[in-house]
Amino acid sequence: MVKKHSNLIGKTVVEEQDASDIKMDMRFWHDVFDLYFVCGKESRGRQDDDLVFFVRKLGSHVSGSNNTESVEPYFVCRCLALGTKSMARLNAIVRSLPSVETLGCTTVICSDKTGTLTTNMMSVAKVCVVESANRGPVVSEYSVSRTTYAPEGIIFDSTGMQLDFSAELPCLLHMAMCSVLCNESTLQYNPDKENYEKIGESTEVALRVLAEKVGLPGFNSMPSALNMLTKHERASYCNHYWEEQFRKIHALEFSRDRKMMSVLCSRNQMHILFSKGTPESILPRCATILCNDDGMCEVGGR
Repeated sequence: MVKKHSNLIGKTVVEEQDASDIKMDMRFWHDVFDLYFVCGKESRGRQDDDLVFFVRKLGSHVSGSNNTESVEPYFVCRCLALGTKSMARLNAIVRSLPSVETLGCTTVICSDKTGTLTTNMMSVAKVCVVESANRGPVVSEYSVSRTTYAPEGIIFDSTGMQLDFSAELPCLLHMAMCSVLCNESTLQYNPDKENYEKIGESTEVALRVLAEKVGLPGFNSMPSALNMLTKHERASYCNHYWEEQFRKIHALEFSRDRKMMSVLCSRNQMHILFSKGTPESILPRCATILCNDDGMCEVGGR
C-alpha cells in the first residue's frame, strides 16, 4: 500500500483526481487522515520510508511547527483508533488493560487438554480397578460415557459390554462412595437454563456425576427408578443417599504438602477415613487393596 503512493510524494495535498492509482476506498482516507504527504530529507527517495515519513512530517505540516515530538501522539492515537475500530468489528477488543499487559509479558503458556479449556466442564472417562490380586494381579479398565454434568451415562467393561448394575461391583461401589463423601462441591439442576450446573471445583463435580452413573446397590430396578425422578431430584439422588448413610466428623482439605483430601466419617459406631489424592500420596498409606473378585487383599505382603 505504501509503494502505490510513492508517486504522490512531493505533493502537499492529494486531491481525489490525483489519486487514481489508489485502489482503497477514498472515504477511508478522507475520514482518517485527509491523505497529506510531505517530502523531505529523511526519506532520501526510499520507498520503504514513505509511511514512517508520512506519520512524522504530517504533524509538522498541520500544526505549523517544527516540533514533531508534540504532535506525534495525535497521529498515533488516530492510527490506534482506526485499528481499534477494525478490531471491534471482529469482537476482539479487550476491556481490561491489566490483562493485556499480562499477556504482553507472557513468554510461555502451559495448557492441558481437558474440557476446562473448551466447555469449562470435566468428566470421568475411565476407571481403572484391580479385579484380582491372586491372579497376576489383573487390572481392568471401565469406560464411562457422556461428558457433561448431567447424571446420565453408561459404564462399559474392558470388553465393551454394558454394565447393567454397576453398583454390584465392589470397586466401583466404594469408589462412588468415596467420591461423594470426600467432596465439597454441589451438583444442581437449573430450570431456567435447562441444564445441570456445578458449584465448586470441576474435578469434584465430575466425581459426583460418576457416583450418579454408578447408582446404588441392592436395587435391581435402580436404572429405571432413577429415570422416573424429576431432573431436580435426579441431580444428586445417589449423592444424597451416601451422605445420609454417613455422618461427617472432620475434613482435611487438599494441600500441596499432603496432596490429598481426607474426610473422617462415622457409621454404626465405626469411624472411617475417606481419602482422595495423588497415587504417590495414597498408595504408601494403604495396607490392603479392594478387588472385585478377591475382596480385601494385603499390599506388598503387609
